[in-house]
Amino acid sequence: MKKSFAFCFLLMIFSSCFAKEKFINYAFGISTGIPVYDSSQIKQINKYFYNNGTRIILGTNARVEFNILENFSLFADSDLLFDFNFNSEEHFNMLDLSFSGGVKFFPGIGGLATGIGYTLGKRFNMYELTQTTKENLGEPISKNDWGNGFKIFVEYDFTHKTNRILPVVGINWKFMPRGNKYYDNIFTLYCMVKL
Repeated sequence: MKKSFAFCFLLMIFSSCFAKEKFINYAFGISTGIPVYDSSQIKQINKYFYNNGTRIILGTNARVEFNILENFSLFADSDLLFDFNFNSEEHFNMLDLSFSGGVKFFPGIGGLATGIGYTLGKRFNMYELTQTTKENLGEPISKNDWGNGFKIFVEYDFTHKTNRILPVVGINWKFMPRGNKYYDNIFTLYCMVKL
């Protein structure tokens, strides 16, 4: 155990000596997206609010990157995506919380990068519906199980090979099992500032 820890520590020191970027980077940003829900009830509720209300999808994200090599990084991140559905009398809001860890590669085309990671996440449903809506659409589930999924992303990192504060823009696809044989596919467009 001590030998493997010492080896990892020496690898980090060695790689940071030869990298053009800092060994550890932090990034924070905002996002929007298109959640594709597998549950037929949620699809009905979204359709109901599409015809009788307003829908807003906003998110935040944060990431830590460990730049092991010039074109290879390990990352850990957290995403929050809010799906607000509301009108003057009722609302059905969903909060998707996820944590990911994985690898990020630069194929050698400027700051273009791609990555994949293991994701652990949960979706929370918060609602206040009229009795008529509940009778027509059913009583929604307020929370779902934690799920193990994955995330794949493609982004352009303007900070690659620099130490300047510049944006990172990208898209990702997150596949999340929700329990009860339901699966969500969440497509997100994001912009982050890397420090």
